[in-house]
Amino acid sequence: MEEGERIAIQSTNYPANYPAGEQCTWEFTCPDTTTHEIRMSCPVFELQDSTDCTGDKFRVSATQSYECGSQSGYEATSPRGFLRLTFSSNLDSTTGRFRCYVFCEPKA
Repeated sequence: MEEGERIAIQSTNYPANYPAGEQCTWEFTCPDTTTHEIRMSCPVFELQDSTDCTGDKFRVSATQSYECGSQSGYEATSPRGFLRLTFSSNLDSTTGRFRCYVFCEPKA
């Protein structure tokens, strides 16, 4: 992706709920990974809540963690200029949706 570019990602069926058994992966790379970072902002982040994210989950490579549940204004930054996002919903999932924006910016 180019500096200053904004890319939207969202769950299948957005703004309606995503389906059960969903699997999605997105990868983003800035043109120069040494001088740029990738920032992600999710104004809508409503996933199934579960203990230790054993249900629906969103993995963010920059934080090496799983996110789940509802988090208003969820954000993450990858200072390496590369970001991989992975979303999966379990087979029992009945509700949830998300919409996020990904930006490539010069490091501050």
